[in-house]
Amino acid sequence: MVWAAVRFQLSNSRRTPGDVEALATVPLLTAIFLAIMLNSGRDDLIGHAVIGPVLMAMSVMALNVAGEIIQSDRYAGTLELVIAAPANIVVVLWGRVLAVVALGMLSLVEAWLVAWLGFGIVIEVPHAGVFAVILAASAFAMAGTATLAASLFVLTRRGFAYRVAISFPLYILGGVIVPIAFLPEWLQPLSRLVYLSWSADLLRASLRPEPVTGVALGLLAILALAFASVLMGRRLLAWVVDRVRSDGTLAQV
Repeated sequence: MVWAAVRFQLSNSRRTPGDVEALATVPLLTAIFLAIMLNSGRDDLIGHAVIGPVLMAMSVMALNVAGEIIQSDRYAGTLELVIAAPANIVVVLWGRVLAVVALGMLSLVEAWLVAWLGFGIVIEVPHAGVFAVILAASAFAMAGTATLAASLFVLTRRGFAYRVAISFPLYILGGVIVPIAFLPEWLQPLSRLVYLSWSADLLRASLRPEPVTGVALGLLAILALAFASVLMGRRLLAWVVDRVRSDGTLAQV
């Protein structure tokens, strides 16, 4: 079922450029972040400048598609059929979002090329194994978080506004834009409830030559948050579907 959802979304995204429009922002954001770090004499933060736009692009693609799946099915009049089908809608949503997140990994190539061609910096990955494992786990977590958000989008036709509202708090709490250490002390513990904080720290650490510490704990945290978001999304969606069925407002909300 998951593989069928992935194949369907990959086919659909080829005809829907909006699904991957976030990739167009990666070169610009990477150039801006690199210019800031280099002009500030912070060569040690080059990893932040490269990883940040990648995580932002993948996250926004996941949230955008999660919202568009619900909205497009609603406008097409097929949302009722999707919910009534025997296939688990949460699994279908998760698979479709995961396909787009996989496409979002192309942002890595963009960021690396901007650093190399634009600034003459060759980004090396001394700990390629850690980098690959954490990136894959982050993709699962992104799909899980987007699935949870999609459960809320069933209740409204204003999904775009909510997607924008959700994105930037996630970037800030996740330490994608600025390191978590720069956040207020009372806010820092909340960052560990956002998978991006673990992902960003470990991905950046894998770009440095010294050994990466805390890999097992970080990987466990990312996967735990991913599974928690999927389970919460499943329960929430079941509640939402029961509500709109009883109200008869599935296509009208």
